[in-house]
Amino acid sequence: MCNKHLAVRLLLLLTVSALLLGLLAGCKSDPEPEPVDTQPPETDEPNNPYDADGYLKDALPSDLKFGNESVDILCWNECPTVEFGVEQLTGDSISDAVYSRNLAVESRLEVVLNWIGIDGHWPNEAGFVTAVQSSVNSGLNLYDIIATYSQSAAAIANNSLVMNLNGLPYLDLDQPWWPASLTETFQIGDNLFFVSGDLSTSLLNEMIVTFFNPALLINVNPYDLVRNNEWTLEKLMELTEDAYIDRGALGVKDKADTYGIICPYTYVDAFFYGSGLVTVNTGRDGKLEVNSDYVGEKADNLANLLQTMFHVRDSGASTGWNTQGDHTQTEFAQGLSVFLTANAGSAMTYMADVDIKYGILPMPKYDSSQADYHTTASNMITLYTLAGDCDEETAARAAAVLECLSSEGYRKVTPEMFEECMKLRYAKDSDTGVMYDIIRAGLVFDIGRVFGRQMGDIAQTAFRVTVDEPNGGSWGAQAAGVEIMLQGYLDKLNEKLGL
Repeated sequence: MCNKHLAVRLLLLLTVSALLLGLLAGCKSDPEPEPVDTQPPETDEPNNPYDADGYLKDALPSDLKFGNESVDILCWNECPTVEFGVEQLTGDSISDAVYSRNLAVESRLEVVLNWIGIDGHWPNEAGFVTAVQSSVNSGLNLYDIIATYSQSAAAIANNSLVMNLNGLPYLDLDQPWWPASLTETFQIGDNLFFVSGDLSTSLLNEMIVTFFNPALLINVNPYDLVRNNEWTLEKLMELTEDAYIDRGALGVKDKADTYGIICPYTYVDAFFYGSGLVTVNTGRDGKLEVNSDYVGEKADNLANLLQTMFHVRDSGASTGWNTQGDHTQTEFAQGLSVFLTANAGSAMTYMADVDIKYGILPMPKYDSSQADYHTTASNMITLYTLAGDCDEETAARAAAVLECLSSEGYRKVTPEMFEECMKLRYAKDSDTGVMYDIIRAGLVFDIGRVFGRQMGDIAQTAFRVTVDEPNGGSWGAQAAGVEIMLQGYLDKLNEKLGL
């Protein structure tokens, strides 16, 4: 009897359990489905190439430690963004990201980053070169890494004060935190004298872009123009042709007027690079030579179109030189221009607190047959290299630091600056992020631009001056003479660089 009662009780228990399971299953079907996680799964597995946030990891050995050795980094004081040493958290998102990057590098590699700041922008180039020269020639090895204004970096390379970065241990230039377009351009013979990438906040800040004011455009969506391969120089000229308004009624263009486009002097270069042109390339013999397109028909036609837009038509286009002084981003921020050519960082400075709605575009294509949108960065970017007197051990440690700085910058700094600040926090519409991706992917670099001061400023100013000045003359008529002078400088540079 006991066994029979036990069997009945077990049967009742199983029945109740089945009913409860059924009820629970019914309850679970009501809530919304869990969102699908498209990021690589969080894992501590050493073979997983991604970290917990879905970013690619570097290949630096986990046991790579340098016993708290100091790594001395000479950097330029005038860098337009927070990029180097940060002593503490401040609440500024970019500064705090750089602080976290540096802390991660010091922790991972067991090094002490010693940031040494001196003036290095072009007015102070000579003093910067002297500081490096004094260290290298004396054998004191005061600096391991050098991080400076682009043309100052070229000057110290030109004076044989830096190392060839090719073949250094730990430096993996195939990784995404080193832009391929930059490293490929700056391969000079068998040498790579400097690099830049996600360790540089100035590289993102100084990308040259096109801002636009939609309130001054009628029945035109510029984003559609970009998507439909219609954002060309011809289209820009069409949209600016009748935009000028002489608000002062003085008969002269001044800062109170409304313009079709404002393009401060140095940013004229972006139209050149946006058209797929460069000034210097490497020839078949490995030596630097004048790019044939720079002095060819395309550049001549481009100069004519820009002169028409800026000077011939009463279109309101202005490159910045007039009787009232230079035009700047300020006037665009005041709603006085349809378009503005300027560095991307203007979105975080001039336009950070403005009332006007604005959008951001890549530089226009030369024409619709051009495959991609291109732009360049201003010269105010940081290039990184190693001091020429580093011994093998010091060079290996410095190379590991460079790799780690750029890798950690890729995960910590760029997402904050690019995604949070430039694409979201300061963006005025949802399309801005897509445009920034296009702009960044199309960055163009040029040896002639970086080594410009070693070549009489010809490569970086000759075309710009021709376009900018109302009486700049024909580029085609000047090109032959420019080519002869520039090649003369390049021959000397080739000899100095051992090409």
